[in-house]
Amino acid sequence: VLYHVSLKKRKKPTRQSILAEFTLVGWFVVFIYVTQLKSFGNGFGALYNLTPLVPFQTAFRFGSNNAGMIWQFLLNILMFVPLGFLLPIVFPLKCRTGTRVMLISFCTSLATELLQLVSQRGTDIDDLIANTVGGVCGFALYLVLYGAVTLAKKPKTSINRKFIAGIA
Repeated sequence: VLYHVSLKKRKKPTRQSILAEFTLVGWFVVFIYVTQLKSFGNGFGALYNLTPLVPFQTAFRFGSNNAGMIWQFLLNILMFVPLGFLLPIVFPLKCRTGTRVMLISFCTSLATELLQLVSQRGTDIDDLIANTVGGVCGFALYLVLYGAVTLAKKPKTSINRKFIAGIA
């Protein structure tokens, strides 16, 4: 429905933009499933955790026995990389800057964590941090790939070829 409503307000979309839009919607559906329907917990058995970076503090203090919680932190980062990557593609005028993408990632994560608090599913400040970092990492990946594509379209020079080879 949103796709057809937005068609009236813009030029004919390209295949790449349609793919990016549907991928973003798919990411959002999976994100809602994972954060609101699937049960994970924060690893401490508590309803909420407001102390930042506890898995890293615990692993530093007691050894790497808590690698599972660190993996959960890294997976939260990985979960938001697609959001940070797709936002500037789907909304090129509104999400041109890393600050905007970071703010959207933060607000999306904050809304999810507050909803989890209300539904008593477990809220963790580390999720908020990791999700925001993941959105920024996705935006950084977008910038690198956008720069490589832009350089590839320019006339070939040895500097362009070395830069593109370095990225590859």
